[in-house]
Amino acid sequence: MAISISEVKLGMNNTTTAISLRTLALLYFRQGKYDKAEILYKWVLVICEKEMGSEHLNAANTLNSLAVLYKNWGKFDKAEPLYE
Repeated sequence: MAISISEVKLGMNNTTTAISLRTLALLYFRQGKYDKAEILYKWVLVICEKEMGSEHLNAANTLNSLAVLYKNWGKFDKAEPLYE
């Protein structure tokens, strides 16, 4: 519900919305819903890179979270390049 309100009030590509989406992605990750977490992490990464730049801490943290997701999911071929 909070994410829906954020999306309506702030927009789908707002950095505050991205932080909420990253939190939801972490929840999905912890529940083992890796496919849902992957979608959200990728979406958040696009928002962070567009709004803050690829070198911003939020973008780096999201990229790291995506790498950890892939590692835990057993998708090592996708995880490895993200750690470089």
